[in-house]
Amino acid sequence: MARLVSLLAPGGRLVIVGLAYNRTFLDWAISGCGLPVSRFLARRNGGKLGPVGMPIEDSAMCWGEVREAVRSLLPGARFRRRLLWRYVAVWDKPVA
Repeated sequence: MARLVSLLAPGGRLVIVGLAYNRTFLDWAISGCGLPVSRFLARRNGGKLGPVGMPIEDSAMCWGEVREAVRSLLPGARFRRRLLWRYVAVWDKPVA
């Protein structure tokens, strides 16, 4: 992430979309809310898991760890947990 920040021009925006794993009961409960939508989309799209050959890697961080890393590495970033087990972090690099 430090490399991405260094490549970003002043005033530029960094957007990170990622996945995290569940560790706490609350994590599991929130993720469970996405299950009906996930099942619906899988059924609507013929049950496909993703494009053949798409590289997939399991997350190495839980939700709390990801949130803390974003807060410490990107001060002032907006962190939002999204449906279907994803998060979005948006950070604007200061101009000066």
